[in-house]
Amino acid sequence: MLKELGSSVKATFSYQIKKMIQLDSKLTFYTNYDDVEVDWETVLNFTINRFFSTRVSFYPRYDNTVILPNGQKPDIQLKQFVSFGFSYKFQ
Repeated sequence: MLKELGSSVKATFSYQIKKMIQLDSKLTFYTNYDDVEVDWETVLNFTINRFFSTRVSFYPRYDNTVILPNGQKPDIQLKQFVSFGFSYKFQ
């Protein structure tokens, strides 16, 4: 069991830029007053037509609670990807 005193902030944002473009963003911040964890996920969804869609995601993360060898300092971690989707309804 782990008990910590700290504070946390979570924020979400969603905005339809155009009829077929949607931006979604989530930010999570946590600190126990010694260490910090920050996650920020941003996703851009494009609907090309009724069959095809595309998603672009950018996900930076910072976490200085990890223990690294040789006294190294933690860095920002990045994950980004692009995906293409196809959907079809059978009636």
